[in-house]
Amino acid sequence: MITLAGGSQSFPTTGFSLNPGESTSISIPRSWTGRIWGRTLCTQDSSGNFSCLTGDCGTSRPECSGSSSIQATLAEFGFNDLGDFYDVSLVGGYNLPLMISPHGGTGGDCNSTGCVADLNGDCPSELKVVNGSETVACKSACSALGEPQYCCSGEYYSPATCQPTSYSQFFKTACPTAYSYAFDDDATSMFHCVEADYDITFCPTPSTSPDQLYEKCRDAVFKCGDISIGYPFSGGDRDPECGHPGLELHCEVFTNTTKIEIVGVKYEVLDIRHENQILRIAREDFIKNGSCHPQIPIQDSILNSEPFVLGSGNTNLTMSYDCQSSSSLGIFPCDSSNYNNVSITTDNIRPDGCSANVRVPILQSSWERLRNDSLDLEEALETGFEVQWKEDAEACRKCNARGSVVGVVSISTICFTVLRFKGKLLSNYPRQGKKNDDARIEEFITKFGPFAPKRYSYEEIKKMTNKFNDKLGQGGFGSVYKGKLPDGHLVAVKFLSEMKGNREDFMNEVASISRTSHVNIVTLLGFCFERSKRALIYEFMPKGSLDKFIYGQGSDNQSRQLEWVTLYDIVLGIARGLEYLHQGCNTRILHFDIKPQNILLDENFCPKISDFGLSKLCERKKSIVSMTGARGTAGYIAPEVFFRNLGGVSHKSDVYSYGMMVLEMVGGRKSVNVEASQTSEIYFPSWIYKHLDQSTNLNINEEITGEEAEITRKLIAVSLWCIQTNPLDRPSMTRVLEMLQGSIQSLELPPRPT
Repeated sequence: MITLAGGSQSFPTTGFSLNPGESTSISIPRSWTGRIWGRTLCTQDSSGNFSCLTGDCGTSRPECSGSSSIQATLAEFGFNDLGDFYDVSLVGGYNLPLMISPHGGTGGDCNSTGCVADLNGDCPSELKVVNGSETVACKSACSALGEPQYCCSGEYYSPATCQPTSYSQFFKTACPTAYSYAFDDDATSMFHCVEADYDITFCPTPSTSPDQLYEKCRDAVFKCGDISIGYPFSGGDRDPECGHPGLELHCEVFTNTTKIEIVGVKYEVLDIRHENQILRIAREDFIKNGSCHPQIPIQDSILNSEPFVLGSGNTNLTMSYDCQSSSSLGIFPCDSSNYNNVSITTDNIRPDGCSANVRVPILQSSWERLRNDSLDLEEALETGFEVQWKEDAEACRKCNARGSVVGVVSISTICFTVLRFKGKLLSNYPRQGKKNDDARIEEFITKFGPFAPKRYSYEEIKKMTNKFNDKLGQGGFGSVYKGKLPDGHLVAVKFLSEMKGNREDFMNEVASISRTSHVNIVTLLGFCFERSKRALIYEFMPKGSLDKFIYGQGSDNQSRQLEWVTLYDIVLGIARGLEYLHQGCNTRILHFDIKPQNILLDENFCPKISDFGLSKLCERKKSIVSMTGARGTAGYIAPEVFFRNLGGVSHKSDVYSYGMMVLEMVGGRKSVNVEASQTSEIYFPSWIYKHLDQSTNLNINEEITGEEAEITRKLIAVSLWCIQTNPLDRPSMTRVLEMLQGSIQSLELPPRPT
């Protein structure tokens, strides 16, 4: 056992040897950040050069000097005044099973974590480190292949562009609480404790031996109605260890039907064909309630992630609700309190002015019958569609031939050492890649599969914009042109400049907005990517951007001041759009650039949030995201983006930007009559808070009615809540909507902004 306790001023980095069952103690500084790992198969030659086959740090000496690319299972720690942070990382690779167990600490996240599975036996051949015929370690894909999509480097250096690969999913499936790649989910992989001691165990004894697993899984079968299945599924009498993660089935007792959940959407399993590895499934919400009652929040059926792929015999259907106009292939009435009708298309050009959209596959045969009226929409949805699960058929054949039982098994050998100490996360592992930018973006685009927006050629872009004849605007990203699709739809074509950063913006925007479907989010109709030519095609917004209406003057010097009721409706619509981004999508989207210039208005002044170039994607359950630099526009950026001691960057950062924008909309920092006698009063939020608190006249440069005055005070009070310095004091966008739609009397005055 190794005991690490506070008190020392230095920490040895030479390492030490431990035999099985041995333990030792080490004293560390009270403020320390570092990693501990095991090295195996170490030798020292006659010249004194020291090296290890696994876990080597490349110094030719026993002592390590802080190398960031250790190819081993790492226990990472950080001790500071905020507590202890710890994790187990496989980002650099795997060599030994490892477990961290805290003792005696406080906090709700004092949980054990680790990777106790023996990954060497199942390591992909291209990642293996071998000693003779034995696999002794499993490299990371970054170390073995050096390509940027595996290293999260270059244009892939963001959570939006660097997604899990089949290699990182191999690590994550076996060790779900360990970091598997640079932008893995902190919420599931990082742990926090206060004043704890820690046991670090290398090669821990597994809770389930192979023999026990054999007995548990040998005769266990999932049975429900007409379905009877074994591996790779679990559920019912089959424990999770007997099946593949993500393939857990549930039996609904009263109806005797089998259910499965995929990417947050529940499905009924209609048929399983094990010989072809095919499931036929149908969405539970449509089976139970019909096409007019999609689950809330509305979610598309996305089947482009492990372990499923969408079968080839399907057609992707887009269903749109209560559209003002339609170029659809059919409109069906709704007997529903939510919607009046639903229209269907099979492409991504959705009708204008719809309340909601949802995308779901159906069988190609159902689509053909739907078109010739021999099948109605409800029957097509209830018939479902086919997905295929990925399975190593040859491995299963060999396993069955020798009478074995397949399951998810932990390591069955015992190695050597336990470490005990007080104990955060450290580094990512960027390396130079080999692929060029074009190849990276091409690969990124293909990840969207059948749900990708329509792709246009550069010649088609020139034609739809009449050779870029009608320019709508220009910014640091490039230029925007007015265009027209062949079917007559007006569009705005955002042509990106050649700046390096705009390549990341391009991928961020496609990744983020392709996941959305909401009346207050601008619709991405397509894109162009031909080497240096990159463009995004959006629905056209005839009123332009909100900033033109805030100060009462447009480019034509005509008065463009909005009425207070219209302003209130716009504020409400933006809040609904932001709430959808934060809570309504399969993946939470953080915008990070909410400002008037990025709010577009249609002909009815319905607001649409646009420009997702700085956005980040994260799990909906995740509250804090990692940031490599400041994002946003000065004046709207939340303080925690710059000053991390104020709290983590999260969806509350969008709330801050929203609050600053609403303050600007209400009176504007320029249109409110601020005649400050003291320099400190020039800070607009403090000035407006003082006058709101004292119930004095806000000196807005116009005469307003009593109703308009109430709207004004409500908007100001809500926005002041949104711009609280501490992110924890800010409301969620759901709470913002409640406050906006409630009475002014029920609103408490927030603390004074600092």
